[in-house]
Amino acid sequence: MVTRWLHLQMLGGDPWILPIWTAANEASQAGTIQPLTDELGELGLHISIRLEILPRVAQRIIHETSELYEAAKGHRPEHVFTETAQGFAFPVNDDLKYQLIADIDALLFEVNACWELMRKLFRLVRAHIGRPIAGGRDKVTDELRAALAGGGDEWFRWLDRHRNFVAHEGTPYLAIDVTNDGRRELLVIKENPTTFADPDKFFRYSELVEVARGFAGAKQALQTHLIGLFRQSNVPQG
Repeated sequence: MVTRWLHLQMLGGDPWILPIWTAANEASQAGTIQPLTDELGELGLHISIRLEILPRVAQRIIHETSELYEAAKGHRPEHVFTETAQGFAFPVNDDLKYQLIADIDALLFEVNACWELMRKLFRLVRAHIGRPIAGGRDKVTDELRAALAGGGDEWFRWLDRHRNFVAHEGTPYLAIDVTNDGRRELLVIKENPTTFADPDKFFRYSELVEVARGFAGAKQALQTHLIGLFRQSNVPQG
């Protein structure tokens, strides 16, 4: 039984949730809504921790991918595979290779998990201000799309598909596109390919970058919307 323990200091942190809670507290002080519940407060903490994890994972991926590209400069013609010719696998430091795979897995999981928590926050805030969302997951998705001013969610559907693969179906491994001399791009593949004609069998580093951008835009739009919900509830009626 644990009877003595240490809490780890957590100063600073990602400030995404703070303006939302400020607007909520102003509405509560004005008497237009009830004070925030413990559940909402705890959810805000969980989101903040995820938002602290994400940039650290992303920075590791950037660094590791750069190291991999640097190593790949040493490849020779016999290492190159084509649709008509088998090459020899290019040797790469195992620690670098597997750390990069682990971090890509982590990024897919963390973005997915963080957005799911933000969806939950959206649903709970709507209920807290007296505008609950009736219906299941699809209705929440429709309401959230509307809240984000019609912003596309292609980035999340892409993320969800590939996250499901690494979580439930298989383990990705790596290749490098050297089609154009001087331009290399990391490829995350789901099986040993003889062609890259099927985009469902792999994804590119640039697609990970686009997902990160999509998430950044969506979380900013969601923050603005949630602040607006609390401020609207603070406007006297009648």
